[in-house]
Amino acid sequence: MVEYPTRNLLSAPAFRYFHEVAQAGSFRKAGESLRIAPSAVHRQVTLLEAQLGTPLFERQRGRKGVKLTAAGEVLKLRIGQAVIELGKAVEEIQALSDVQRGRVAIGVNDTLASDLLSDLIISHHQEMPRLDFDVEVGPSPELAESMLNGNLDATLCFGAPMRLGMRTIWQGNMETAVLVHRDHPLARKRAVTLGECVQYPLAMQRDSEWTRGFLEGMFRQAGLRPRTLLTTNSFILMREVVASGSAISIQTHVPGLAEHRHLNLAHVKLKGHVPHYSVLSCCVPMDRRIPPASFAFIERVNGGAKVGQAAA
Repeated sequence: MVEYPTRNLLSAPAFRYFHEVAQAGSFRKAGESLRIAPSAVHRQVTLLEAQLGTPLFERQRGRKGVKLTAAGEVLKLRIGQAVIELGKAVEEIQALSDVQRGRVAIGVNDTLASDLLSDLIISHHQEMPRLDFDVEVGPSPELAESMLNGNLDATLCFGAPMRLGMRTIWQGNMETAVLVHRDHPLARKRAVTLGECVQYPLAMQRDSEWTRGFLEGMFRQAGLRPRTLLTTNSFILMREVVASGSAISIQTHVPGLAEHRHLNLAHVKLKGHVPHYSVLSCCVPMDRRIPPASFAFIERVNGGAKVGQAAA
């Protein structure tokens, strides 16, 4: 076993007594602060000086008190730094089990911000009013970058890019559906085909990988050419155009997600073998411990979406 020269010193109350004397300027005042006899304080400090092999105070006659030596100045500085670090350690240890206060910083795509997070933040805040929320809304690549730069505790987004330094803690395959106005002819059907969809103008996501890799390929395989009314990177704008009855849209459907907010919209299942076009993932940085408050909220988000499966 390695023997450390400070092993015996660290177990003694002498450091505390020395610090009090250094702060108070006399053994008498230190004793009053510690509520023990000045002679007991003097004895402990003298023992510490003997162990260190050097005086820490210059004793002055009468009521002039004491003055730190060079060695005493060094020890006072280091003990002060140690006290600050110990205070931080206590706060961090207490925070390990504290999920009811702090800051939750999460990044999400725009449709999730309105459909998922708004209701969850309200209900979570009612139970834990000392929590603050910092929500960044944007495209998945920008959210990943922001998280890796230390601005976010986690990201919840579709098609999360895998970057060095981040890992996925849960994910779920999202069902592909057709979004229509509730009075649209397709809304009366339990499921529709791509052939039925191309009879109406389409609102499409501006995402080259998705449109070329999935949606356009799906239409091409079926020998169909859709009419595109709108191309945008905003799911909210697509939803508004669909709500006007001007177009339909093929996009992700997270069942039960804030559908009470969009009573004039309906999701209709797409017939046939349709692959999942998007994966909803929750990602966190690999080199940082997620604060308990953030982790608890992330788990609540997973429960609210009811889609997340633990990642391998």
